[in-house]
Amino acid sequence: MSNTAKRDNQKTLLVKKLAEKHGVSEDYIYKIINGERICETIFADYMKLDEALELLFTNMLTPCIPQIISFNNSKPKPLETITAG
Repeated sequence: MSNTAKRDNQKTLLVKKLAEKHGVSEDYIYKIINGERICETIFADYMKLDEALELLFTNMLTPCIPQIISFNNSKPKPLETITAG
């Protein structure tokens, strides 16, 4: 996945969650992010979540997460088999 696609998906997710949390439309959140509207609370939440997700994406352990946590209801692999090869 390209870096641009990852960022677009990340932004879409953040906008959706912020709109739900603050009880506003997704369009309104995009306007705040783009500087067309001012709401310091929502913008601060956006920046905090964006930084947290960016840290998660750059963390060295992130590639191991799908192998450890099952996303499709299958049995997760034991940690020993992941580190062994």
